[in-house]
Amino acid sequence: MGCEGQKHGAEVSLSNTGQMMIAVAISLAGLAGWGAYNYLQATQRDSEAQAAGFIDDADAQKAKARGVSDAATWHAKVTAENAERAKLREDAANLKAKLSINPASKMSVATLEWKVGGFGSVGLVSPTLRNDNAFEVKDIEIECTFSGKSGTRLSSKTYVIFDTVKGKSKRTFKDLNLGFIDQQSARAFCEVNSAKIALLDR
Repeated sequence: MGCEGQKHGAEVSLSNTGQMMIAVAISLAGLAGWGAYNYLQATQRDSEAQAAGFIDDADAQKAKARGVSDAATWHAKVTAENAERAKLREDAANLKAKLSINPASKMSVATLEWKVGGFGSVGLVSPTLRNDNAFEVKDIEIECTFSGKSGTRLSSKTYVIFDTVKGKSKRTFKDLNLGFIDQQSARAFCEVNSAKIALLDR
C-alpha cells in the first residue's frame, strides 16, 4: 500500500502542474490579446489625428494641452517657436564669442604723464585711456614698466582701475599710485592688459 500511495501522490502532482501550465497559457494569451487591442487603438488614434492634419496622436495631444485644436494653427505655432529657439541659440553663440574677446584688444594708452612721489620712491601715473570698443568697459588692468636712463628695465607694476570708460571715448585717470619703484627710474611705459564689459555685470 505504501507504493500505491506514492503513485497516487505523483498523479496529483502531475495534475497540478498541468493546471498551472494551462493558467500560464491563458494569461499569456490574455496579455497578447490586450497588447493587440492597445496597438489597434493607438493606430486608430494616429489615423484620426493624421486625418485632422496632425503628425500623429502624440502631436495632437501636445496641441490640445496648449489649447490648440486646429492642426494648421498648431504647426504654425511650432514653426514659430522653433525659429525663436534657433534665434536664441544664435544670440547665445554670438554672446559667447563676444565674451571670449578681451576688450583690451581695442584699448590703448593714448597719453601718459608720470612722476615720482613719496621721497622719490613711489610711482604716480596719469594715463589717458582710449576705448575703441562700441561698449563701455570697466575694471581695467594696466601694466607700467619703468626703466633707467640707459633703457634698462628696472621694474614693472600692474594696477586695476575700478572705474569705467565709455565706448568710443577717452578718459584720463590722475595720479594712480603704483607703489614703490626704483629711484633710478627715468622712463615709464604703460599698456592695457585687460578689461571687462561693463554692461554684463549690472
